[in-house]
Amino acid sequence: MQKCKNAKFRLFYFFILSLFLSSCADEISKTQDSASTNVSSRSGLLGDSCFEEEVGQCDVLAYNFINVEVDGYDCLLNITVEACVEVSEFATVVTVGDYHITNLSNCPDILIPLSDLILNEETPKGEINQFISDIDNLIFPVLDSLLYLRFGKNNDCYTSAGTFTTEYIRTSCKSICLYELIQDDPRGPTGDEGGARSTPISGFIKSPCDSDGCCIRSTTICFNTETNQIDFNTTVTLQGGGPAKVCDGGSPDIPDIPVGYKIVACSPCIATCE
Repeated sequence: MQKCKNAKFRLFYFFILSLFLSSCADEISKTQDSASTNVSSRSGLLGDSCFEEEVGQCDVLAYNFINVEVDGYDCLLNITVEACVEVSEFATVVTVGDYHITNLSNCPDILIPLSDLILNEETPKGEINQFISDIDNLIFPVLDSLLYLRFGKNNDCYTSAGTFTTEYIRTSCKSICLYELIQDDPRGPTGDEGGARSTPISGFIKSPCDSDGCCIRSTTICFNTETNQIDFNTTVTLQGGGPAKVCDGGSPDIPDIPVGYKIVACSPCIATCE
């Protein structure tokens, strides 16, 4: 009888969890379900060399998470990731490239302070690094929950029913590049005589720098039957040399940006695996 009650509670818990996460993502959709594309033909907008090497020949698809709520920011984010999902009898591994926020123009809480940091040439690159790291540390756990909801099997922490792991694969040295909508303006690139920018920054993209280092953020996720909560166990590892080695003197290798936009400025190369 007690086992039956526990089973019912778990079903109820995951029902409540689903309702909670639906407030973070009104729609979780896999784009181009019927068009599974090999990594060699992917857009350069999201991935990088580390991700491509890690997934090998796995079919990579883009996943859209719409209206994601992130603590600390008064806006809803649309986040796209590219992922390789490998499912076996005892394990599910979701290998993910770096995330891309597609509606940052609707989130001035992030865009304005980041733009101010990058456009000010006197900003220490450590401040930019910290700002991006803070965003990462808020977004990655939310993505972990959404991916677990999408692909997990209610893995029990205390049985051998199988494991669920997310792995975010990124280059360990990046430049943060701002881009904006292309707009012809006879008054010049700043938009008005006072030097203010008439066309706001539209978004940012993390551009890999010249480096051979890769950063892997791995999280094992399971349901803890003792606490009736989902447990997250995260480790971050660096491959290919220390941050100073892979970042000093690097230059950004800017990937594709959305059509109709242009690069405004890029930060110095910063170590993003801490």
